[in-house]
Amino acid sequence: MSVAARRWATGLVIATAASAASAASTARADAVREITAGELAGGERDDGMRPDTEQVARAAARAQALEAAGDRARAADAWLWTCAAERYATVALDPPACKHAAPLIATDEQRAFDLAQRGGFEAWLNLWEPAIKDIDAALAICHENPAWFATRVAHLYKGGIAVEMGEYDRAATELDRLATLAQAHGDLLLLSYVHTWRSRIAMFTGDLAAARDESAQGVALAERARSIDALAIALWMRGTAELEAHRDADAIPFYDRSLAASEQAGNFIVVFIMHMNLANAWADLGDVARARPHMAWLRAAQAAGHGIAVWNTKVDYIDGMVLAAEGRMPEAAARFRSGIVDGVMSHYMNIDGALRLAEVLRTLGDKPGARAAYEDAIARVEADRPHTPEDQRASFLSKHGAVYRALIDLLWQTDGAAAAERAFALAEASRARTLLDALRASGVDGATARPRTPAEIRAALAPGELLLVFVTATDATYGFVVSRDALRWTRLAGAGGVAALTARVAFFRKQVVEAESDDAVTSAGGALYQDLLAPLIDDAPAGTLLVIAPDGPLHLLPFDALWRAASHELIAERFDVAMTPSGSLLADPGTAAAPRAILAVADPPDDAGLGPLPDSAREVDDALAKLDGDELLLRGRDATEARLKAASPGAYAILHFATHATVDDALPLRSALVLGGGGGDDGRLTAAEIYRMQLRTGVVVLSACQSAVGDVAGAEGPMSLARAFLHAGAGSVVATLWQIEDRGAARLMDRFYDELASGDATARALGEAKRAMIAAGAPPRSWAAFVATGLPSRAPGVTARARGGLPIRWGLAAALVIAVAFVGIGLVGIRRARNR
Repeated sequence: MSVAARRWATGLVIATAASAASAASTARADAVREITAGELAGGERDDGMRPDTEQVARAAARAQALEAAGDRARAADAWLWTCAAERYATVALDPPACKHAAPLIATDEQRAFDLAQRGGFEAWLNLWEPAIKDIDAALAICHENPAWFATRVAHLYKGGIAVEMGEYDRAATELDRLATLAQAHGDLLLLSYVHTWRSRIAMFTGDLAAARDESAQGVALAERARSIDALAIALWMRGTAELEAHRDADAIPFYDRSLAASEQAGNFIVVFIMHMNLANAWADLGDVARARPHMAWLRAAQAAGHGIAVWNTKVDYIDGMVLAAEGRMPEAAARFRSGIVDGVMSHYMNIDGALRLAEVLRTLGDKPGARAAYEDAIARVEADRPHTPEDQRASFLSKHGAVYRALIDLLWQTDGAAAAERAFALAEASRARTLLDALRASGVDGATARPRTPAEIRAALAPGELLLVFVTATDATYGFVVSRDALRWTRLAGAGGVAALTARVAFFRKQVVEAESDDAVTSAGGALYQDLLAPLIDDAPAGTLLVIAPDGPLHLLPFDALWRAASHELIAERFDVAMTPSGSLLADPGTAAAPRAILAVADPPDDAGLGPLPDSAREVDDALAKLDGDELLLRGRDATEARLKAASPGAYAILHFATHATVDDALPLRSALVLGGGGGDDGRLTAAEIYRMQLRTGVVVLSACQSAVGDVAGAEGPMSLARAFLHAGAGSVVATLWQIEDRGAARLMDRFYDELASGDATARALGEAKRAMIAAGAPPRSWAAFVATGLPSRAPGVTARARGGLPIRWGLAAALVIAVAFVGIGLVGIRRARNR
């Protein structure tokens, strides 16, 4: 007897020797480990065409022996495991082993396991309703017995079903419950499945880094649990994580290993899936010669009666990809059409199928058909998005954002200017939806906000305001200009697509930040103005407020540093400029005004070794001196994270941070404002912590380096500190696009607070401060980094302090300020500037 066979035998002995009492689950787990260790140790493999029933036969023989010996309890356990193996080997819902087990089932645990396993198998066959019914029945039996293996199996399958149905939030909840139970019982096998299915959620919602990490953990745990079945599935997900990241060549080795493992385990379902995935990957790589054998295997399996009838649509979907790679577009379109069937394929695959169908039809010149397919894909995205966990909605919409852009592009080709309303609605539907959800959830868990209609957005604009919305597609950029009275759009022919704009924006930023010559800035800025803004606003009168909803690389563009050659002036000299994540945000009623005036934080302890910020103290002192009302200053040793949190920051109309900031592009929620530590806090006010705040703040000023930048999640925008404060409820955020110098920031803020104190709205106040610096000869790098985002036409609701009403500390400090002023002037030229 081979090593593999001996371990199989050992495993079966342990399984059938287990009692039906509390030790049964542990014994069964030992059996699984012994059996799968034998599978991992080796064994014969066939071509996977016909399910290998040798394992089933051995298990059935042992069950029959126990039954013949009169041990009905253990015979029932053995038959239940044989039933499970036979289902997956023969793809039959009620094979002989299952029928034999039924009359022997005596305990609640046995009945629960049978129902959970049956429901899981029904889920593999896309029989959703009976699967859910059986699993819920199993959970009803298990509800007071978390130690039962059946309890854990039921939660696993319920989570898996929710994933395939697009209910990702419910799936995450089920998998979290399973993880808690599995960890409590040291169940490595089911922990492997937890990570495997979490990786699938992450793939479908676009969080590809998490998908790779979760699937890798699933593989490692399956190997530790010595489960060949779990390993086959974990390798499948590991490969698919690479496929979703467009690393098809990296996916193939994982698929090959999964195919080998599933053939060895006799799991015909996963064998079938792996042939589909390998055909998919090779077709994506354009290697039809290697894709075709896998398609031939699938068709032969179906013809021989070994296929899974309800999966015919999935095979059609894969075949469509292979045909498209061969250039056989009419046949590919037919396959994609037959492959989109609700209730049979997963929601995700139907979205992708509709998108692929649209692209094929577009290639064939069938633009009406392509438009219908794009609309179908968008409808499916919109249906799935509310069921995505809140922390993954941004990545979900970013992942599927291409379909919105593709339809916008098609609408321009077919209908031109006449399609403005529909194209604008699509642009709004694709951007900043998670932010809108947060602001309009109205306290209802899972509530999501609809984008505002073009009419609602126009009504929210005041006279003298223009909303500019950009959409950057692969090969083109589109611009919308919206006023209270009109909406129009155009293809910005000179701008190029995403790649071209990315390079142009990066070059212009470099000129602004580094160039010593004004000519270099005006040359690059003039070209960008001509291509991006001139077709939209060249006839707009001076003094207009431009509210810009950027897209892609345009999130990093300092628009008001562009050059308008016709009037020989910078945009900041002619217009007030502000950003918004979405036009729909402008129609938001906003929160009630906070009762207190300002909370300011400056020059915190340098615990992180980033260097002191002496001018930040003067910056906040000047701001507080200008405003009337309740104030709180946290400066120096008082500028700690703990003190800030204890101060109820949401009660202030203005929050001002003159501190260092750190940006983490890989993990945006770890970006942070750097404060002092202590009191149980580490001194890093992270984006994750800001998201959880509840603010009634009119404006947050982040006078810190790069506080408006972060990883750009498509039209959702940068995952920045500024976005975190908007999510928490701030009306507007003034933040920065690059590293700012301590002294220059203090100068701009001084004038900004003069304007706020006079009652100006955020955008107007910032515009006046910039114009003052331009008039004083300051270069764009010293003021163009500051951008106002959110609801820029609203004032924070503060008033100016009456003359003579300086705080007591100012009277005591005035003489000292005057005395050192002249010394300070002398030091300005020699003191090295420090960035925040």
